[in-house]
Amino acid sequence: MDIARDTTQDPSAPGDTRTGTNPDDGEAPADRQGELDRYADEFANLVRQCPPVRSEAPSDWLGRLPAEVYTYYAHGVNTFGARARTPAQHRGRLYLLHTALVLMWIEWGREGVRERLESQTRKGARRAAYLTTLEAYRRGGVLSDYETSGWFAAPVDDWSVGVVSEAVATEAVDDADLRAAFEREPVVQTDMGTLSALRDAGAIPGRNALALAEGE
Repeated sequence: MDIARDTTQDPSAPGDTRTGTNPDDGEAPADRQGELDRYADEFANLVRQCPPVRSEAPSDWLGRLPAEVYTYYAHGVNTFGARARTPAQHRGRLYLLHTALVLMWIEWGREGVRERLESQTRKGARRAAYLTTLEAYRRGGVLSDYETSGWFAAPVDDWSVGVVSEAVATEAVDDADLRAAFEREPVVQTDMGTLSALRDAGAIPGRNALALAEGE
């Protein structure tokens, strides 16, 4: 189960996220490289408008980004395990990579990112995909909060999330204890594995069905 996957898509693992292209693509043509350079400039401008702070949690920075960015993130996630073909997909994949670098900078600083750039960037991009998905669910009213202190090291299924009970179709929840908790409590603290199961059961919407609020 994977909460970053939309129910209408089946992306798996990312390709070579170092360049924003899939390794099957071969060498990027000049026009493709110019396109990627343009998206990198866009993201740099975004970071200048919403500068990250070393003392904040990843969710704090993600919470300030414009809602439009999450549409691009979704396109990027949906290319994992496949070839990025459209401008939106190329932009989304590159945005995820650069987001991973920002989050790694928040975690470790400039020198820490340099030390991990080659060996850990792919993992960072996968984790960034999960975090942007959780932020989309928060903006869409499904989550009240999500814990990101262990975003890089902790197993993804163990991440803690607060699910808003009124956003859950309780009739689709098979587990009787969990269903009772949603009927009793306004917010239920659970983990990512359970969140994925709720999505797969149709108890919460897929990411692409969410209407996202603007950043704070």
